[in-house]
Parts: sequence; structure tokens; C-alpha cells
Amino acid sequence: SNAHLGKQLISNILKGLAPKEISEAFYSMFDTTPDAIMDDVYTQSFPSRSLAKYSFFLAEHISHHYAHDLVYNSFMAFFKRNISFYDYKHIPLSFVGSTATLYEPILRQAAADFGATIHKIAPTSLPGLIQFHARDCPQLTPSHTPSIYGGSLFRHFCHAIA
Repeated sequence: SNAHLGKQLISNILKGLAPKEISEAFYSMFDTTPDAIMDDVYTQSFPSRSLAKYSFFLAEHISHHYAHDLVYNSFMAFFKRNISFYDYKHIPLSFVGSTATLYEPILRQAAADFGATIHKIAPTSLPGLIQFHARDCPQLTPSHTPSIYGGSLFRHFCHAIA
């Protein structure tokens, strides 16, 4: 997740583990201090949102080996921790969300290096949910879909317009 990547980044910066040029660029971009970062993460209402925003720094600096390696190693750890328990060598994987979309080339490389195949990467799940549930609702047209969020709500709506 972007929150995980942001957490790794700020942890490394705060501990002096990130390269100097990365740390300097980070502090310049966010115009912040270590104390402000700690306050943002530990006292604000949504710490995962605070952490996630720092991931976009990595995306902007992805050509730097540090940023690339941090993202790649995070994906490899994800595959080892989560995907290795499944038949990933025979079943293609799909990913949904901004992290997968933002770092798609690195995710695909990590998957290939792990021995997995990626079938699809999508920014959101909504189009796929609509397509899946539309099979049961042939009268549904694109003009009906903007406020439909899948599942039972979709089926309820489908029956209501029938």
C-alpha cells in the first residue's frame, strides 16, 4: 500500500538510512521537520493517509536507485508474505488500487522475478464490479452506473429498474 511505502520512506529518512540527496529532497518538497512528521503520523486522525502521501515522493524519484529498490523490495516482501501461500505459478494475479497502478512497471518486474504472472492491474474495482454484476441485469445501461457500488446494492438497483 502507499501507506506502507510512505512508512518505509519516512522511517529510513528519520533514522538516517536514506541517501542524503533523497532526505534533502524530501524535506525540501514537504517543507517539514522530523517533529512535524511524527506529529502528523501519531496525533492526526488518519495516520495511514498521512503515511500514504509520502509514497508519491518515491514515485517522483523512482529513477533514483534508492526509491526504486525500496518499492521493488516492498513488492517482493509482499509476494513472499502473502502470495507464496497460493498457486501463483498457475493462477494469474490481478491487482486493484493506486499503489499497483502508480508502480505498475516495478510490480510487474517483482512478480516476474518471483515467478508470478499478472493478468490485470486496475486503478479501481468499480468498473469490474459493474461488468460482473451487469450479467444479471441486461437492462442496465451506462447511464445507470455512476452511483452503483456493486454487490447487493447493485442487485437491488437492477431489480428496481426491471
